[in-house]
Formats: sequence, structure tokens, C-alpha cells
Amino acid sequence: MKSKAWVIVFKKEILNIVRDTRSLAFTILIPLLLMPMLFYILGFTMNRSQVQVENKFTITINGDTNSPFVKSLISSLKATIVDGDIEENVSSGKSLIGIVIPDDFDSTINEGKTANLQVYFDDSSQNSITAQSRLYQAIDSYSKDIVKNRLTEKGIDPNIINPISPQIFTATKEKDSNGTGRLMLGIILPLLLVVYAATSPISSATDMAAGEKERGTLEPLLTTKASRMSLLLGKYLAIILMSFITVIASLLGMYISFKMNGSILNSSNASSPGISITLPIINVLLIGLFSVATTMTFGAIELSLSIYARSFKEAQTYLTPISIIVMIPTYATLMMDPKNLDTILFSVPIANVACILKELVTGTLNIVHIFITLAWCIIYVLASIFWAKYMFNNEKVLFRS
Repeated sequence: MKSKAWVIVFKKEILNIVRDTRSLAFTILIPLLLMPMLFYILGFTMNRSQVQVENKFTITINGDTNSPFVKSLISSLKATIVDGDIEENVSSGKSLIGIVIPDDFDSTINEGKTANLQVYFDDSSQNSITAQSRLYQAIDSYSKDIVKNRLTEKGIDPNIINPISPQIFTATKEKDSNGTGRLMLGIILPLLLVVYAATSPISSATDMAAGEKERGTLEPLLTTKASRMSLLLGKYLAIILMSFITVIASLLGMYISFKMNGSILNSSNASSPGISITLPIINVLLIGLFSVATTMTFGAIELSLSIYARSFKEAQTYLTPISIIVMIPTYATLMMDPKNLDTILFSVPIANVACILKELVTGTLNIVHIFITLAWCIIYVLASIFWAKYMFNNEKVLFRS
């Protein structure tokens, strides 16, 4: 009986979770749908901003609108001139951009000198920032044409101003490598996986200990022939199974993001070229391994806190801050370069998992970093399990009043 008690408890807890459709939906559907929705919205908003600027490039000009320079800008940008005060129009959104052209602008250029130009944009508007970028490209193109004409008039080869012509090659070994895509995934994926791995056990852990206390079903369970360790093991494994399903759902959501039309990660999206990345299978397996190790650690910690709590509500009070605690070290690594991470970071709790995930996503396989992080993960898991065992065997904790 004792050897199979944990199996019975495990089945009981899984059955309870399956019956609770809300918890099941939170465990599977949210991570499965969140990533595709996130990357679809990113792709949609980026593409929408570009399309809006291309289709409706509004500009306010203070100066001679008949200038060859202005005519060139209007033609290349397909812009529409909006009358009125520049600062007011740009700040209110009537114009995406504004320029002030001095009266001597054309004469200064014709004399072979440098003409000044004032540009106004709204740094709080994505469309205005995009318009500023396109305006600078148009100005740069116009400036190069002027320089080319000046040199040609003097019988000088225009290529003289370009003594060096760099040829750019990527140093990455993968044929389908996309540095921007890997950088983006290295920022977003570790954050989502670590947060989900750490917080997904909360719902199940709260119900299995504090919930049972509140329903009055924990005491009868403790009077059975099953040992305390069997009860704890059955509950813990049920938590880990559901958390493992959450991690799988998150990875599946990422895969859907690559295949879904409109997603920023879909490289076949013609209107917004996405990201094409292939990770080695060993990297994918290690990503899953460290995600599971994280959820095993937090699963035991959250079960311990739930055991300590007197009620379901009190358990939620203890467990809710965990999401914030997890985010702090994860956010600290958000913008770090995965190719230049200090070894000491792989000994910092939570941050080490985020860092190793960043490396794996970018295709890096640093054996030293992997073993350091894995060793700490094993220590975290064992320590959290022993703490959970202590809490479950402590009568003062179980029946705290």
C-alpha cells in the first residue's frame, strides 16, 4: 500500500485539476495562445505603423515650398503638405514631421556650401519617429546627388568620396541565421519561459494544500495508511506534471508564432519580413530541461508556502509576490549580450536560468555555463523539496491556527 500510495494521491490530484476547467485553461490555453498573440500584435503594429506612414506622410513646411529640395522630398516620400504652425501640427498629430527651410537654402547649396535645415518630430509618436527615419533617408539621398553633381562639374570622379567600400558578411555559422530574430527571441523567450515556469505551479499548489485545509479534507488524508512522504510526493509530482504541460504549451505557442501569418516571426510574411531561425535539437532540449528545473524548484517552494498558509486566501497572499520576485532578476538580464555574459551570473538564482536560455536561443552552447547552471538547479530543486518535506512533516505548520 505504501509503495503505491503516492500514485493514488497523484491520480487524485490530477483528476481534481482536470475537473477544474478554469485552472486547466490557465495552465494550457494561456501560454499556448499568449506567444502567438504577442508576436502577431507586434507584427501587426509594426506593419500598421509603416503602412500608415507610407500611405499618409503628412509634413508641415515653413519656407519656400517651390524649392527643388521640397519638390524632391514630396515626390520621394509621396507626402502631403499641411499648412499651419509646425510645432502645433506635429505635437497634435496633424503632421508626422515638420521642417523649417531658410530663405537662403537653395542659394547656399548652389554656392557649394552647407545649408542648415531644422526638423521637428514627436518623439512620443511611433509614426512620427518612423517618418523622421524616412525623411533622413530622403535628405541623405538628395545630399549625395548634390555632392555627385558638384564633383562631376569639376571633373572629379564621385567615387573619390568613398575610398572604402565595406562588404558585410555574417560571422554566424548557421545558413539560415537571422541575428535580429535571435536577438529578439533572446530578450522575450527567457522572460516568458522563466515567468511561466515559476508561476504556473501557483494555482495547483494553492489548491493542494491550503485548499484542502479550507475544505477540511487534509486531516482525513493524513489519517490514511499513506506516509507523509507519499502524500507530499503525489502532490508534488502532480504539480510538476501540470507545470511541464505549461512549458510544453509555451514552446508550442512559440512554434505556432513561427508559422502563423501576420506574426513578426513568420519569415514568409511579405508585408513584414519576419524571422527565420532554426535551433539545434540539443538547444531545444536544454531549454525544456532548464524550464522544467525552474518549475520543479518553484513548485516545491509554492507547495511549502501553501502548506504554511491557514486558508486559500492567505496562500494567495504569500504566492502572488513570487511573480514579481521572479521578474526582477529576469528583467535585469533582459538587455545583456548573450555572447558576453559574465560567468558569475550563472550562479545567481533565476538570473542564471534566464542567461542560459538567452545563450541557447542565440545558438550558443557554452558547456561551462550549462554545467554551472545545471548544478545550481539541482541544488535548488533538492533544497526546495527538503523544505517542503520539513513543512509537511511539521504538525505546528500543518495545523497552524
